[in-house]
Amino acid sequence: MTSEKKASPSAAVDGQALLIAANQTRQDSAAFIHHLIQQDGNGGNRQDSAIFCLSPREREVLSLLARGRSTKEVALQLSLSDKTIETHRRAVMGKLQLFSVADLTRYAIREGLASLRQ
Repeated sequence: MTSEKKASPSAAVDGQALLIAANQTRQDSAAFIHHLIQQDGNGGNRQDSAIFCLSPREREVLSLLARGRSTKEVALQLSLSDKTIETHRRAVMGKLQLFSVADLTRYAIREGLASLRQ
């Protein structure tokens, strides 16, 4: 015969509460770290300077797309596949937390990677 101990209902609730608290702490920590990254040390928003997190190729792709080039045109110019350009675009959007090509264009203009005058 094996002796199995059954957890008391209060122990199960305590364990569940601990898991919920740990999960919330992890979410709060991630939000706080993101907030710190977005600050420039002077209380300003650092999204404008977040370009440091992009690779040189991602900056190049961002610049070309923001200048109105199509994915196919960028791919031909850089001797890459359309799929690779799309991958770079998605990576840039993810890193900068941008959600549309219009957002990418505004960001590139603000960072000086593209201009309204072509």
